[in-house]
Amino acid sequence: MQEALRRLESVLQVAGSDVSLIQRATVYVTDPANLATMNRLYRAFFEERGAALPARSLVPGLNFGNAIAFEIDAIAMLAVCE
Repeated sequence: MQEALRRLESVLQVAGSDVSLIQRATVYVTDPANLATMNRLYRAFFEERGAALPARSLVPGLNFGNAIAFEIDAIAMLAVCE
């Protein structure tokens, strides 16, 4: 989960945005047994950056292959330059 969130943060920065501008996220979890870990890491990620938790949908039980436990997509606003 941490790697997925760090990659999301990098993509947002390249696009001229950041995690504080995420409006909505969808988290895909391969194993529902990982939900508690996912929630803890997700909350910590946003708290460490001083960002509010965005609205979130959760899709459990999808199989992405052996190496992937979590996937995340997000909708974020672009930073406004004046």
